[in-house]
Amino acid sequence: MHEAGHNWLNDALAATGCKISDTVHFYSPWKQTKRPAFGFLHACWAFPLTMLFTAHALTSTTGDLHRFLTAYLDKQRSLLAGTAPDHARALELISDDGLRYLLAAAHRQALAL
Repeated sequence: MHEAGHNWLNDALAATGCKISDTVHFYSPWKQTKRPAFGFLHACWAFPLTMLFTAHALTSTTGDLHRFLTAYLDKQRSLLAGTAPDHARALELISDDGLRYLLAAAHRQALAL
C-alpha cells in the first residue's frame, strides 16, 4: 500500500505537470530530519494511505493481529499529527487543484482516525 502510494503520486505529479521546488524543506517525523518538499509530500501521502487501510483492516481482525495493527495506527497517528501545519504549507506547492484536494483529503481523513 505504502509503495503503491508513492508510485501513484509520481504518476499523478507527472500527469498534472506539477513540479515541486527542491529548495523548500519540511521536518519529517518518520525520518527525523528535514526533507525536500517532494519527499515530505510523498510521506504525507503514503503513510496516511497505509493508515486508512490499517483502520479498515482492524474491523476484521482480532487478537494479536488486532493489537499489532492498533499499535501501528496509534504510532502513525502521532507521527502524522506533527506534520499538519507544514503539510498545509507544502500543499501550496501543488499547482493542480484536484491533486492538492486529494492529498489534503487523505491527510485529513488519516488524522481523524
